[in-house]
Amino acid sequence: MTLNEMIEIAGNNPAILLLIFALFPGTVLVLPMLHRRTIMAVSPWRYVYTVIIYLVAFPGMLSIVLIAYALFFTKSNLMNVNMLVYFLPILSMVVTLVLMKKNISFDHIPGFDRIYGLATIIAMTFVFVLIIEKTRIWLFFGGSIFFLVTIIIFLFGLLKWGSHMLFRGKNESKRNPPSFPYQ
Repeated sequence: MTLNEMIEIAGNNPAILLLIFALFPGTVLVLPMLHRRTIMAVSPWRYVYTVIIYLVAFPGMLSIVLIAYALFFTKSNLMNVNMLVYFLPILSMVVTLVLMKKNISFDHIPGFDRIYGLATIIAMTFVFVLIIEKTRIWLFFGGSIFFLVTIIIFLFGLLKWGSHMLFRGKNESKRNPPSFPYQ
């Protein structure tokens, strides 16, 4: 079974797709009614939130990659794609995370920084592949060598940071995401 066949099967079952992706925000709305406002750093409910985040984030990130692939590589017209398959996972992920942020701090969610690191690695890999595909960098680079080295160092730094966030050990402390200096 190819990915294209899986997308077609999902598109042929819109009711199931709507039910699955409406379940995540709905669950996040109901969960605060089931538990008291306690210190979430020690609450077992944070693991329920963790499972929900993982279940909604992976399809959302996959959908973002699918849209980017369709736009930049196959040059597909997004007006001709199934809206539920392409955009519903992203909408569900955003709504779920926004609703969840009202109930719990993401600092208390085990592994949330790992998802953040995974998203960074996916984004940087996509940027690498897009740069190579669009500029044909393996044949010719029209800018200065300094500019090329600067781009490579910047992207390598982001990949290194994202991979550390994703693969760090349990005993290692969390790192804050990179920030731009304020002037």
